[in-house]
Amino acid sequence: MRYGVKYMQETEAEYAEQERARQEKSFHRRAKQLGYEVHRPPANDDPIPAMP
Repeated sequence: MRYGVKYMQETEAEYAEQERARQEKSFHRRAKQLGYEVHRPPANDDPIPAMP
């Protein structure tokens, strides 16, 4: 291997998570360039009660 770095096989789930993180970072960077500030919505621990 090159420079002594061992090849690591990553699972599909690991790859998907890394790709999602890259896309999210890109999204935030683009929004900042356009003058927007993006925030994550708060965690929804308390679901909205169903209408009667």
